[in-house]
Amino acid sequence: MTNPEFTIMPSKEEQKFGSNKYTLRFKNKETENDYQEYSYQRLTKHNRLGMFLALLIYPSFLLLDNLLVPEFIKQIAFIRLAIFTPIVIFLITLTYFKFLKKIKDLILSLGIMTATLCVIWIISFLPSPDSNIYFVGLILIFIYGYSFLRISFKYIVLAGFITIVGYEIVVIYINPIPFVLLLADNAYLISANLMGMMGAYTIERLHRRGFKRELQLVEENKKVVKMNEELEQKIKEKTAEFYKREEK
Repeated sequence: MTNPEFTIMPSKEEQKFGSNKYTLRFKNKETENDYQEYSYQRLTKHNRLGMFLALLIYPSFLLLDNLLVPEFIKQIAFIRLAIFTPIVIFLITLTYFKFLKKIKDLILSLGIMTATLCVIWIISFLPSPDSNIYFVGLILIFIYGYSFLRISFKYIVLAGFITIVGYEIVVIYINPIPFVLLLADNAYLISANLMGMMGAYTIERLHRRGFKRELQLVEENKKVVKMNEELEQKIKEKTAEFYKREEK
């Protein structure tokens, strides 16, 4: 049985800013909600720009597709233009609705998964070694998703996990590749995913730390203002007392 005299109570700062070391979310619900609003205000334009860039770059690879696998250009064009493009346009549109700001990270992660799953779809029908060329596209998307887009850590990790699972299903069951090549691809893909995770974790941790410092600064300023107001009130009271004594 725990002795209440020796129970260590968390400090006020820990109660307000304590966070889960895995998901990085603040344990205090109000603080987490404030951070989500803070993040929405500062990162939405940046993330929206990132999605617009993807909308331009992703279909432009059709030029390279036509050089690499001209016999499959119709299928690939369908995936890039008729599947990826409208989905991303729809997701970008959703970012303009403020009532959806609570699912902003889900929207962004869906954009990443759309990009990776479309590449995996292309890999599913290309013969080797052409299919292995498109494997590099998954790593490019990982770099883009983990470092450029500012997606909540748990959502981007989930997107990476789904991508790896999807790729494994395709190259093992749907369009099998040689075992040695499978090992090599997995080594690169999983390594890129782990490095991206470390980068995304660090970026979000620093961003949350910046939010914490800003919030602490605001609270300290409020304390200073309150102290100044109390001091001013005391000066007025002392001044009034002095004039009363002088009048007597």
